[in-house]
Amino acid sequence: MPSRTRILLGLIGAFLLMLAALFVAVYHVIPWMSMRYPEVFFDPKTVMRSVFLLAVGSVAIAFALAYLVCRVFLISPLERLSATVHNLTGRDYGSRMHVPRNDELAQLANALNDMVTRLSDYRHSEHTLEVYRRELIASVSHDLRTPLAMARGYIEALRDGVLPEGMTTDQCLELVEDKINRLSALIDDLFLLSRWESRRYPMSPVLVESSEMLRNILAGLVQDCEVRGVSLEADIPDVAHKVYVDVSAMERVVVNLITNALRYVSEGDKIMVSLKNRLDGVEIVVEDTGPGIPEDILSHIFERYYSHKPKEVSTHAGVKTASTSRGEKTLDGSLATYGTGLGLAIVKEIVQAHGGQVYAANRPLGGSRFVIVIPRRFRSSRLVKARGGAQHGTAS
Repeated sequence: MPSRTRILLGLIGAFLLMLAALFVAVYHVIPWMSMRYPEVFFDPKTVMRSVFLLAVGSVAIAFALAYLVCRVFLISPLERLSATVHNLTGRDYGSRMHVPRNDELAQLANALNDMVTRLSDYRHSEHTLEVYRRELIASVSHDLRTPLAMARGYIEALRDGVLPEGMTTDQCLELVEDKINRLSALIDDLFLLSRWESRRYPMSPVLVESSEMLRNILAGLVQDCEVRGVSLEADIPDVAHKVYVDVSAMERVVVNLITNALRYVSEGDKIMVSLKNRLDGVEIVVEDTGPGIPEDILSHIFERYYSHKPKEVSTHAGVKTASTSRGEKTLDGSLATYGTGLGLAIVKEIVQAHGGQVYAANRPLGGSRFVIVIPRRFRSSRLVKARGGAQHGTAS
């Protein structure tokens, strides 16, 4: 029953009770007392005084009942509501209000409790983001400081004419260039990840044949794998579902996954890429025969800077390596095994922006396995800038 109905009925009841008391007093109590005590009630003034006292008593009782009704159904809940709001001003998000009824005040209390819960979650998220921000600043500072210090050391060696034994001036300059490239790519990755996370990356989805798209992406990665002595195998059907994707973004996803695999595999290992049709889209799987992912890292693998260091950096044909943004870069320009720790975080953001899913696991026979599910229907909530006249809908 609504609170206003309860209060109205209570006030009406108190008023009727007052009228009933007056009726009983005038028509029953006073006549009975006048018959019992005629010498007292014979005087008209005495009778009027008795009626007045009874009326005042009835009104007092009615007001007491009305106050009791208002206190129970209105004042007490409002006081508890006020106390809860007051606790919020002191950032006490543990307070909750319980009204054991189903009326307007109960609805207001439930709405307030929901608001407190959301505020509590927001404060927790804010604290987590602050911790995350500090860790990010520390990680970025370290990643920026290290190549800067190394580049400065090489430049000072060039200036002083004191080069490491067996190193030529050209090799030293190339290493300095590698450090600068690593800094540039790290900043680019941070900027790109920030844009994806803030939903400010302008996506341009087009309808593409998924098998053709994947073949084109892998064609540009074969040489990098061969330089490392790693075979890149593809299991792609001749015909696969057409999907709406941002082609450049999906290329970044596949490149980042294969780059991540190259960090941990050794010479003679394999990287396998497969494409499968699903009822709701396509599934891209990137596997390797490397050491796999520690179980305690699997649940954090797509977080920024959360990675484990490879046991060793393998080389092929005795080629020396130097650190770059997405991997160790050999002096002949091929990709090797060092990363910024942002690649998989970017993968997750891009896949989710397409309305898809990505997860990591270990293969039963050893090695890691990354699975990407891309829906046939583009389901992103981002602001999309169509390219090539593509229309959103279900791909055929």
